[in-house]
Amino acid sequence: MECFDTDKLDDPVVAYEYSAEISRRLDPVIKACRNSDPANTDETWEQVVEAFNTTSREVLGKRRGRPVKPWLSAETTKVVEERRELKPRKRETAMNTRHYNYLCREIARQSKKDKNKYLQQICRKVETSHMQGRVKSF
Repeated sequence: MECFDTDKLDDPVVAYEYSAEISRRLDPVIKACRNSDPANTDETWEQVVEAFNTTSREVLGKRRGRPVKPWLSAETTKVVEERRELKPRKRETAMNTRHYNYLCREIARQSKKDKNKYLQQICRKVETSHMQGRVKSF
């Protein structure tokens, strides 16, 4: 079973593109379902699953590796990717080793900053909900 990157659906442009594509792919299946007998339910189901899987694969893409922590920013993720690419070559030269170590420190610094920012946002949401009397929302 494939895991798709459903976090991309938070972006309204991607959500609209996904919705349009899935409706385009399901239209023939729905029309065929209205005209066929109920004995073809397994075949219809396979067509629906294939439509969703194909659309998800093309629009959303696969989820990579472990899920990313929600507080990591895009810049931190880029630094993590750079470090991942450098890791196999870190022992080739002293410069690669220094750069790899620098990236490790930078990731630690940035992730700490990102996590503090994330926690402050949550605290602000809790405080505003409390001020508005919506305590049950958290």
